[in-house]
Amino acid sequence: MKRLLCVWLPNWPIQRRRLQQPIADGPDSVSDRSAGDSDAGGSDTGDSDTGDSDADSGAGDTSENPPLLLWNQDARRGRLVAACCPRVRAARIRPGMSIAQAREMCLAASIPGLLIEKHDALLDRQSLDQVVWWMQQKISPLVAIESLDIHPWAGHPRHQCESLWCEIDGAAHLFGGESGLLVAVTDLLESLGLAGRLAIADSFGAAWAVAHTRIAKSHAAADRCFIVPPGTNRQAIEPLPVDSLRIAPETVHTLARLGIERVGQLLRLPRSGLAPRLGIHLVRRIEHALGEVAEPVKAFHAEVCHSETLSLEYPTTDLPILVDRVERLIQMVRAGLATCQRGALRMTCRLDLSVHPPRTIDIGLFAPSADAKHLSGLLIHRLEQIRLRGTVDRITVSVPLTGPLRTVQTSLFDSSSDDSLQSLSGSSISRLVDSLSGRLGRNAVVEVKLSNDPLPENSCFVVPLAGNQIAGNEVAGKQFSGRPGSRSQRSYDQKLRSRVARRNRLNPPDSGASISAATSGSLSQNPKWAPSPADAMRRPVALLSRPVPLTIAFDKDGFFADTQRPSLPNGLRVAGVTHKVIRSWGPERIETGWWKGPSIRRDYYRVETDRGQWWWIFRDSISPVSAERSLPRYRWMLHGHFA
Repeated sequence: MKRLLCVWLPNWPIQRRRLQQPIADGPDSVSDRSAGDSDAGGSDTGDSDTGDSDADSGAGDTSENPPLLLWNQDARRGRLVAACCPRVRAARIRPGMSIAQAREMCLAASIPGLLIEKHDALLDRQSLDQVVWWMQQKISPLVAIESLDIHPWAGHPRHQCESLWCEIDGAAHLFGGESGLLVAVTDLLESLGLAGRLAIADSFGAAWAVAHTRIAKSHAAADRCFIVPPGTNRQAIEPLPVDSLRIAPETVHTLARLGIERVGQLLRLPRSGLAPRLGIHLVRRIEHALGEVAEPVKAFHAEVCHSETLSLEYPTTDLPILVDRVERLIQMVRAGLATCQRGALRMTCRLDLSVHPPRTIDIGLFAPSADAKHLSGLLIHRLEQIRLRGTVDRITVSVPLTGPLRTVQTSLFDSSSDDSLQSLSGSSISRLVDSLSGRLGRNAVVEVKLSNDPLPENSCFVVPLAGNQIAGNEVAGKQFSGRPGSRSQRSYDQKLRSRVARRNRLNPPDSGASISAATSGSLSQNPKWAPSPADAMRRPVALLSRPVPLTIAFDKDGFFADTQRPSLPNGLRVAGVTHKVIRSWGPERIETGWWKGPSIRRDYYRVETDRGQWWWIFRDSISPVSAERSLPRYRWMLHGHFA
């Protein structure tokens, strides 16, 4: 009978974020983290709300690490909590909660220095691949990453891989038995700065259930490891909750209504009645947990990892010696890259010290590079900035992310255009970006990309320039609507252009008639004055990050914060200064789609004031007071300047 190991890395996004980019040292700084600093140590109970454990999650959340919260963009609900550290979770913050609500709860709980960052699922997966590679090198060659269903499982709303499966047949005796193998895996995770929960059973389903939901005696590493004796899968999973079977939340809710909360209660029911009432998927999960049906698992096959290691004969902290060894390793790595005609996009240098933990330096590059001198300069510059806590025993340089090299044909004859040719090949700009990213941090050197969001404040986003894949799997730039360049988006753009051109043919614009007094109100009702895509004044030169509220006035009625009149006001007051509207253009309706949550509908106007100011303002609807629910109220906001 096969023996299988499940390794669960609780709260993996927080562990990865703390490990690779320690916040205490700034972005892209050198990692300084031990296994004891892990945010998700041994678990006591499975948290049905988060998928992470509360009983153990406080282990290692020291004051050295500021409280951290990661968020994801949901197409319907906006920014939602993806993961949070134990100190934030102690304030009853849970994944799936809105960022605004989580921030208010953190303020009420007096959590100082809260850091809110976007969750990088791509980096999570790449880091998990590296853990799998180390498992294959040290434990067993047959290691796989858990496979997910289409929808999240009950108790685990974060829909991403956090567990590893390993077949240990023929490998356990090399470590003195299964207990020795668990000790070896625990030591490996601690050397990587990680903490996990481990379980060995006869099936993947049983090992997964025990690793995620069995109660541990303490936070010690030995108490977070479990061994299910051969042939006792049923006895091991009977006391566990039903959500340990990796089933849908709706199924768990239905079972709870029937009074079934434990797997043992579920196993006493006839399976012939479960399938037609609760679905065949529940029966499959029971068979997987009991080992009656083998669960298909695809072993992990990592890409060729260019890595070189050098052990020092005498441990040292002497910088010239370390620089010399790093240059040698980069030359060796560069030789391997040259045979594949690829260059480094992300490079890692690991320094094993005489005292725990090791130090890790991560370097991101703008374009693939196989220039040993350039790579050495970036790595040595970062090496000079760190302070080592002990002597260096071993140095490892690896390139986890590569890309194809770009080749440029050189001139047959000597000419003075060699420098310009090199600049056109991209080497000059890439070296500049690499140098700035190395000195300022990867997240400090970014590029601006357009998005499909109709709201002006969300029309663009930024992504780091260095350390990205060439193919462009950018999580931060994903939108729910059609992608730029997709067939649906192109067809929509073509229809929009033809509609605008047809409208301009039917109603040619008259520059003399496009200006009118704001009091007339006739211009705001004429749709032909909507700005065309070719209008240079369609959008302001300076867009405010947050719209500024305006106090408004109609004729001589005085100034008000809001009004029931939808027409454009005569007077505007901002920062105590009164402006009179002398000309206006509009309105232009901008609104969000129904599939993106609560609807936002704005009417934008371009106005010129008597003080020579050109503003971009909009009318926004606000909730009416209880006494006048039938009459909507409007508030005017300043959103940009044209000059």
